[in-house]
Amino acid sequence: MVLAHEGVCREQRAGADHLRVAGRDVERVDLLVLVLGGVYLGASTLIRLFVTSGPIADFGLPVLAIVLAAVFVLLAQDPVAPEPPK
Repeated sequence: MVLAHEGVCREQRAGADHLRVAGRDVERVDLLVLVLGGVYLGASTLIRLFVTSGPIADFGLPVLAIVLAAVFVLLAQDPVAPEPPK
């Protein structure tokens, strides 16, 4: 026999697990943003210091920004949730 109190506890645990998983996803996306931002900052610094003119100086940073945005879109997707057991 399952008491009503036990059912509430299970639902509360399920909600807490959902929040924990959502928190991990946010942490993962935040870390990805920091890493990609650091890559952009480092590459832009190197381009500005060592390549002062030419097509790399003109088009390098916009191309890098587009590539990093595409990487973010691909890597920041929600992971596929496993199918619950039947």
